[in-house]
Amino acid sequence: MLSLVKELKVDDNNTFQIILEKQDPALLNKLCGIRAAGIMPKEEIEKWGEDWCTKPEATVGTGHFVLRKWDSGISITIEANEEYFLGIPYIDQVVYRVIKYKDTMVMEIEAGNVTFARLTSRPEQLRLLKDPNWAPYIESK
Repeated sequence: MLSLVKELKVDDNNTFQIILEKQDPALLNKLCGIRAAGIMPKEEIEKWGEDWCTKPEATVGTGHFVLRKWDSGISITIEANEEYFLGIPYIDQVVYRVIKYKDTMVMEIEAGNVTFARLTSRPEQLRLLKDPNWAPYIESK
């Protein structure tokens, strides 16, 4: 991704520009990845090196939510940042669970234990699409 970046330009305290060598229609999608999810202080990147987004103690942020718990390979819990400059978010807490097995994920969906899941198994998607209780919630792309 960085190979297309020609220049990063800071206009003021609230604005910066990413100037590319050539157009990249997928740039916004690339910027939404976990390793590119925000502007990080240079000294933090230098301090943690390649580990800057892989360890709880290397987490830095000033957004809507703050990291409360990180159980590697199990879950990440974030909570509303009460000091967020645009006000407290409407959601108090979000828990991202790592569910390794598709059968477990489907059971958790059917039990109502998850709000959002990315099903990679096409047969499971098709099965849930046939169920009128789940069809409205299944993205079938």
